[in-house]
Amino acid sequence: MTVDKLCGLLLKPAEGIDREMMSDIFYIELPDSEDELDEPDDDDGLGPEPPPRPPKDPGKQVPFVLEQEAGGFRLKKNPAVGGFTGNIKVATAYMVIKGSPLTSYSKYDFDLAKSPITVSTSGIVNLEYKGNKMSFYVNPESDFSIEVSGFDTERDLYVKANHYDSEI
Repeated sequence: MTVDKLCGLLLKPAEGIDREMMSDIFYIELPDSEDELDEPDDDDGLGPEPPPRPPKDPGKQVPFVLEQEAGGFRLKKNPAVGGFTGNIKVATAYMVIKGSPLTSYSKYDFDLAKSPITVSTSGIVNLEYKGNKMSFYVNPESDFSIEVSGFDTERDLYVKANHYDSEI
């Protein structure tokens, strides 16, 4: 047998469906009549649909709103939450392709305490900087806000903010 004939046999399309081909491996019962095969299948083949997610717990709301801006961000009081007293810690870094942005931060990227980064605040006390991190205390009566700008607009900024209640 020549190579051309062998390739022709291997590339030849199958004639019909061989229902017995994998029956010893896959134990799926197929319908006996052809009428049942022509029925439309509503299944998309992705398996059963997962149950809908429950709505978020409205009892635990974040006391601040983080707004991304060109070259920076703004953190301000969430008007839906009243009477928050505690500390807020913010960590910033430039996004990276692989790994965590915060662990990939370099002191050569930026320092929050140095130029060109500028920080303007309202209604916060005890503001402390260290490299790419800052922390501050929020009074319950204040409509606090902190605006940080001066980051490289050609890079994506990663901002992580956490709050810690002092009423524990």
